[in-house]
Amino acid sequence: MMDALETKYGCRSDTQIQLLLDKFNNIKMNEGDVVGDHVNQLELIAKELVDAGHTLSDKMQVTVVLNSLPPSWDHVVTSLTHSGKELAMTTLPVLLMLEEDRMKRKKRDNASSSLMMAQSSHTTQFKPKYKFKHKRFKKQWTRKPRQENKPQDACYQCGERGHYKINCPLNKRPKNKGKEIAMTITKALVIESPPTSW
Repeated sequence: MMDALETKYGCRSDTQIQLLLDKFNNIKMNEGDVVGDHVNQLELIAKELVDAGHTLSDKMQVTVVLNSLPPSWDHVVTSLTHSGKELAMTTLPVLLMLEEDRMKRKKRDNASSSLMMAQSSHTTQFKPKYKFKHKRFKKQWTRKPRQENKPQDACYQCGERGHYKINCPLNKRPKNKGKEIAMTITKALVIESPPTSW
């Protein structure tokens, strides 16, 4: 009777094995998922395959686990496959969980150091780099803007208020206007030459 049931329902077992193999080969871990949970899920599918009558080799299971990891784990996959050591399903989950802890620690350290750098740059951004103790340096940095006030004193040229002597309108007039100018030349060039050459 058992033989009859096995022959009758054996086809269903083959379909079940095919579905489990497809699920086992195509499962992928998402970024941020826990690697231990992902490996446990693959081991459960492998156990279901064994219960259905299909055993998987240890190398096949290791290959499927490594290929199902996300791109952020590529450096881990490369180092494990090129390490030269024989990988087994007994040691692979432990290695992957150790690497996951290291990656989380590194990410946390990077986040805290970048946060500290951002805070320190924010606090030091508005502080002056140097403090000057001499009066001459203080005058340089605290110079008031130049004011264009008109002078209250009278001009020494014309006596009017509102300008200095250098800006006096009388200075802009020509001093010699209307006067005759006489000039004399006091230097002469004498060259010795015969009078017929003139």
